[in-house]
Amino acid sequence: MEDDSFKKKPEEEIESKMPLILRAQEEKRAQIKAASFNLPYVNLLMVPIEVDALSKVPEPKARAGLFIPFEMKIRKIAIAAFDPQNDILNQVIQDLKSKDYEVELFVCSVSSLKRGFREYQRVRGLQKEVTKEIEISAEEIGEIKKEIKQFFHRSLF
Repeated sequence: MEDDSFKKKPEEEIESKMPLILRAQEEKRAQIKAASFNLPYVNLLMVPIEVDALSKVPEPKARAGLFIPFEMKIRKIAIAAFDPQNDILNQVIQDLKSKDYEVELFVCSVSSLKRGFREYQRVRGLQKEVTKEIEISAEEIGEIKKEIKQFFHRSLF
């Protein structure tokens, strides 16, 4: 006789798979939207998000414009947007272009945006680490200046 205690009922099985089904539908809608704008689609849940790219746009602006800068290659930046026609997004794109950046625009889902917004915590963490590492008192600056002067004085004579 088969033990049915571990078998899921059909409705339980459907309910357990529902989040996966809804996520797949969300990504499919993003792909359809990308095609309608003739833009590439990206799933940021599957792609690394680079801190360098995030640091080019302040988080509040990215949140307001519903986009995430996610990849940076020298003067080229890739941006994933939920709405490629968003005014704030377009202002940021124009600003980046005026600074000689080439911008590649992608369409993404809301879940991708949420993941990207969580990545901004890494940027904040790195900024805090750097400022902690370079705290130098006025006394230390004076000592460093003195050492530099002594070094140059010795190397000249």
